[in-house]
Amino acid sequence: MLSQFNFNGTFINSTNTVFEFFKKNNYGFYKYVFLLFLKRFECWKVKSLNSFDLLKYKAIVVFLDTLLPRRFSIKNYFLMHIIYLDLMYTYQGWRHLVGLPVRGQRTWSNANSVKKSNFNLKLHNYNVAKSFYGKSLNTDINTIIMAEYINFLWRRQWFSEWVHGREWLRRFFRKNPHKIKIDFSAIARGLIGNIKKEGSKIGKKKKKLLTGCVGFDIGFTQTYFKYQQVLFKQKKRKRK
Repeated sequence: MLSQFNFNGTFINSTNTVFEFFKKNNYGFYKYVFLLFLKRFECWKVKSLNSFDLLKYKAIVVFLDTLLPRRFSIKNYFLMHIIYLDLMYTYQGWRHLVGLPVRGQRTWSNANSVKKSNFNLKLHNYNVAKSFYGKSLNTDINTIIMAEYINFLWRRQWFSEWVHGREWLRRFFRKNPHKIKIDFSAIARGLIGNIKKEGSKIGKKKKKLLTGCVGFDIGFTQTYFKYQQVLFKQKKRKRK
């Protein structure tokens, strides 16, 4: 009976003590709810939830139902909100993706808390990309995701420079059709070098870093890896 009750994505039977149930295993429930539970059921000695009798267990179920409805998870609710911001390509969604504060928090004192709060969106994108690209991918999936985001960001925000980069890629691929190498790490970090920079001087040291490029279609990473697999098979046939 106890093992069938699920609260905020956590089973009662999967925890040992009341403290672990409210503070360690349940996302969004901290010291206030823990003390409220102790006062309500007068269990100041930290007990296991399975040790309560049937009447007190029913009271616990009613108490938890007043806090959250069944089959509801606070973590999934916040994740759905963040994913919605990301799909709408809003500024807040971009800040969540990069791991920066969304509501003007300071980063010199609590930078780690900002990264932890934005980890859910990265984990969701990682799982989606892993199922999309498959297990045979050797490159870092997080780098590929950011490369796709940066390319789409330039297309959405700075379209004229994205078109200029597309024309540059066409000229380059016509000259060297069999030497296509894309620096995904540079694109993911925003080090773009094939855009027009009118009226600005770039030093030699910075030019060496700008090895990334924009101007690709959406989903160019999957097309690139398929092309690399075809070239690898052709090389194997030539060796034989």
